Amino acid sequence: MAKRSRRPGVALGVVAVIGVIPFCFMWLSGKALSDRTSGESAPPIKQIITPLLSARRAKTTLANEASVQALRNELQGLLAKMPASGCLKILTGGRTVASLREGKTYEPASNVKIVTAAVALEVFSKETTFTTRALGQLSNGQVQGDLYLVGGGDPLLVTNDYLKMEKNPTLSPTFLDLLADKIVAAGVKNITGTVAGDETFLSNTRFVPTWSSSSRSIEGGPLGALMVNDGVVISEPIKPSNPSKSAARELARLLIARGVTIASEPTGGATASTNSVEIASISSAPIDKILEEMLTNSDNNTAEVVLRQIGRVKSGEGSTDAGLKVVNDTLEKWGFLGSLVKDGSGLSRGSKLSCDTLTNILSQSGSESIVNRGLATAGQTGTLKDAFTDSPVAGILKGKTGTLTNIKVLSGLLPVSNREPIYFSLMLSGTGMADKGNYRPFWDSLAKALATYPARGSTAGLGVR
Repeated sequence: MAKRSRRPGVALGVVAVIGVIPFCFMWLSGKALSDRTSGESAPPIKQIITPLLSARRAKTTLANEASVQALRNELQGLLAKMPASGCLKILTGGRTVASLREGKTYEPASNVKIVTAAVALEVFSKETTFTTRALGQLSNGQVQGDLYLVGGGDPLLVTNDYLKMEKNPTLSPTFLDLLADKIVAAGVKNITGTVAGDETFLSNTRFVPTWSSSSRSIEGGPLGALMVNDGVVISEPIKPSNPSKSAARELARLLIARGVTIASEPTGGATASTNSVEIASISSAPIDKILEEMLTNSDNNTAEVVLRQIGRVKSGEGSTDAGLKVVNDTLEKWGFLGSLVKDGSGLSRGSKLSCDTLTNILSQSGSESIVNRGLATAGQTGTLKDAFTDSPVAGILKGKTGTLTNIKVLSGLLPVSNREPIYFSLMLSGTGMADKGNYRPFWDSLAKALATYPARGSTAGLGVR
């Protein structure tokens, strides 16, 4: 004979709870369906493969919790060594793993480019390209008057010979050589005037006002809508002050090498004649590839030209100020209050971002977004080519570096097999912090900790892989 329970109230309570669970689950499912389909573009609900009360689901939850806790333990040493001025945030699956002063703003240096890329992806369609055109009056192989080289704000215009000179070669170049080939193919043999550069598509302000004098022409600029080889003329040791003239000179050089005669020396600052017609044109790679170049190589000129393009699309004014208004307004719209950027590249002092803002932009963009795919790869590409070469994260971790005097920043993600990536932002500031001997120990400590996730040893007994 079965024994009667000594606590019948408890037993009845358990039975009642078990009986209510299916109805609660049905109500919650219905509410979720209503909530998620209230918007026009709400994604379809994916079928739940693992039952809610499955033992397997419990094991997975325990495994995730064990791995997160193990990672937190690994990060304690880094947190203890953090300088008084700086922040750290690490999250995965929308869950904060570790944080220190995550909401306080610091100067982000080139991590501003993460913001520039995220806003650009909201402003431009993925098919967006930028076109460079050659205009003139062509008759019987002769251009009557000037051949106008009209810039469309393509920041990746290069010549074949310049590409071979770059420390970090342009990833998706638009070759001016191809435009020269097309001009010749159109029948041009002689130009009675000159090659004249037209940069009226965007502002011709050469530098961002908040840049230091030491940055100008070295780290970025002179800027314009018509830039070839970052404004460099192959035959000259010093970069000319007018990039549209430099571009005209480079095209003239290529045309002469192809047998075209040109009556006068190339010029810049021109405006194409209204009765000119298109003789040839070339288009850039899609915006995704342009942003990839900007992020991987930390290309300052590309960032600033993209910022001006953002301003032109949203307000009709292709200037730095117009672009900055769009970017800062967008940060506010996204809820990142207290954030401020003063340029597109991060060369300016005085921009303010937090570790929280950077990790949230990265995680909300998604691991397949160019905001993340375009980041440099540890030990392999761009600004991380020489970092983490002997680390367990080599070839895996993707990050955006940032450097200003006494500032060093690294934000990015570490992909994890069969799990959400780990997103992180580490901002360091202090005297001498930009020196390799000072910041690399923090980077190495971060990489060593991240590489332990997920903690296999702590989850093996749960039967979860």
